Amino acid sequence: MTGGGWGFKRLVLDLHRNGQDPATLRHAAEIAEFLHLDLFGRFIDDPAIARLAGLPFAREFRVLEREWHDLAVAEVTRARELAIATASRLFAEAARASTARCRFEVLPDPGGTKDAGGHCDEDIVVLHQKPHAGESFSRLLDTAFEHASAVLIMPNRVIHRHGPVVAVARSPDDPSIAVAASLATEAGEAFLYFDSPDGGLSPDDTEAVFDRGRPRGAGRGNPRVRRLALPVSNECLIVLTRGVLADADVSTVVSCRRVPVLVLRA
Repeated sequence: MTGGGWGFKRLVLDLHRNGQDPATLRHAAEIAEFLHLDLFGRFIDDPAIARLAGLPFAREFRVLEREWHDLAVAEVTRARELAIATASRLFAEAARASTARCRFEVLPDPGGTKDAGGHCDEDIVVLHQKPHAGESFSRLLDTAFEHASAVLIMPNRVIHRHGPVVAVARSPDDPSIAVAASLATEAGEAFLYFDSPDGGLSPDDTEAVFDRGRPRGAGRGNPRVRRLALPVSNECLIVLTRGVLADADVSTVVSCRRVPVLVLRA
């Protein structure tokens, strides 16, 4: 069993999403190798779009031309083929950064992905963290957790490839501790564990705790923040269970620490 013996087998890259960053994909491929996982890239090809283009009332508004046009089947087909080719190229470039076993597939229908190689309980799904994600970030997590056990949130820029694997948990039986320790052993890195306050942290406290600089503002006088403040600045991965921090605060942690954060399903 791969993934540090915890049951994870694949790191899943959803390549049908817009705005995929090649550097982020390359680092995700490196993490697949680091955690001894297979790297699986997939492009969801929704046939409903092509069927829609064949309908007589289907139209699109072209911004540059400032007018409506018929939605041509040939143009939709060309755009689909270009999107698949781009996704395949991005995956191949990312795979070159890793010795992990790699596979890319075009899956025909979002409703059938579970049986066609989509999310499952042995998958870690990769999400690219974007600034000011807010409520939409929670929706992305909800979707990913429908069929996956964990979500790996990647920052825009990763500053450490190696270093301790850090678990942030509220109790000694939190699964994030066992997962982080197992992954650290598998990767040959140190393992660190920090308590999270039972009552959680406010957004200001979260930013103060996880900022790589000196804690600011509300964090300075808060004993909970002092208890959780991370004395390390070179960790390579943070592991926590969903609910230990609010979803929006998890995004803040990714931005402040600039390292991947692995969120386990509660």
